[in-house]
Amino acid sequence: METSTVATTIPPIPHLIGERISLRAYRDDDADALFALYGDPDVTRYWSHEPWTDRQQVIAHFKRLRRERETSEFYPWAIASNTNDGLIGTVALYELDRTHQRGMIGYSLSPSAQGHGYAHEALRLMIGHAWNGLDLQRLEADTDPENIPSRRLLEKLGFLLEGTMRKRWFVHDTWHDTSWYGLLREDFR
Repeated sequence: METSTVATTIPPIPHLIGERISLRAYRDDDADALFALYGDPDVTRYWSHEPWTDRQQVIAHFKRLRRERETSEFYPWAIASNTNDGLIGTVALYELDRTHQRGMIGYSLSPSAQGHGYAHEALRLMIGHAWNGLDLQRLEADTDPENIPSRRLLEKLGFLLEGTMRKRWFVHDTWHDTSWYGLLREDFR
């Protein structure tokens, strides 16, 4: 019995340039900034995992991303300041389903960069790529119901609250619900 394999090429991570920030692929020299970001309890307060406590977690994360990108299409970006190209946050487009033209988004921003509109600019760049570069029709996001800044950001971009998933994540020794948001291409503001 013959089996054929079709080689699929995962597109490279595009460099998206905005007015004040850009989205670019991670670099090895992002390790310290990423460790500071993902190790910050305030940043990870509403996440599905505990803050990082060991710099080796960054190295393992980079290795996992590289390995998984060999066979899976997803886009992990560093949010970089246009003034010095340093990592100030992250944004990701993942769980892509090309058949149903949808994907999930996630994002984080260092505390010193919060409140300046950088996350909004980063998400607009990523969403533009999702619509125009990948021809997606729907994006989804989950956030903790208590994460009011994240919910406001999603709603400002046109995401609609579609429901609450109860006890979706067990983190920090307690159960957390998820507010599930969806954005259709025609609803993007």
